[in-house]
Amino acid sequence: MLYPYVWNGSWSSNFSEGRMIDRCQCCGTCCRKGPPGLHGADASLYSSGVLRKEQLLTLRRGERVYDNVRGRIARLEREMVRIKADSHGGCLFLDQGSNRCAIYASRPVECRALQCWDTTDLMRIYDQDRLTRFDLVAPDTALGEIMQAHEALCGLDGAERLVSRIKQGEEAAFQELGSLLEQDEAMRQGLQEKAKADPEALDFVFGRPLPELLARAGLRVEPGPEGYTLRLAPHS
Repeated sequence: MLYPYVWNGSWSSNFSEGRMIDRCQCCGTCCRKGPPGLHGADASLYSSGVLRKEQLLTLRRGERVYDNVRGRIARLEREMVRIKADSHGGCLFLDQGSNRCAIYASRPVECRALQCWDTTDLMRIYDQDRLTRFDLVAPDTALGEIMQAHEALCGLDGAERLVSRIKQGEEAAFQELGSLLEQDEAMRQGLQEKAKADPEALDFVFGRPLPELLARAGLRVEPGPEGYTLRLAPHS
């Protein structure tokens, strides 16, 4: 389960009050550790309406994420889609009071594979057949073409190159990155205004806004009436 939030916990032990655990205790611990990524077998959950755009998040190629299964920060070589987190960092579909899953009967394959007392099945499928946006939205549709255009214009590789140039003191890179940020924002606003897109769906359609991602690269982005102010974070 990959997600852009730092988590300092650990998986449940297979011991509970001196007893070995060999079946689910319905404690909700695994759901609170972070939402699942989606795999090929989960595509039907989207097409059938169990999962909607506003409940999903795209982690883009090049994004740095926390891998809570392997316990490390990883840079994605290929984009992936996962369920959004709630305000606590756990899965959106977990009821915090009852520990019940709102879509349990149709839960994704990572949830089905995970057994906290034995993660063998999860590790076997973990890196396999991960879904991307374009597995759920065809590239030749109107929305698919907008998504491709955004990725071409606002890809993370180009943004990171500009951040590196800024850190080396290149003044021109500030202006170029400001233009990139404006393009990212304009495409998000345009989709809402022209297509009446739900703002909550934009994290799936375009991934997280560039200012959020750049903050992890050591660059503070402060919007203002005349554009963006870019500041290097201390010790970046």
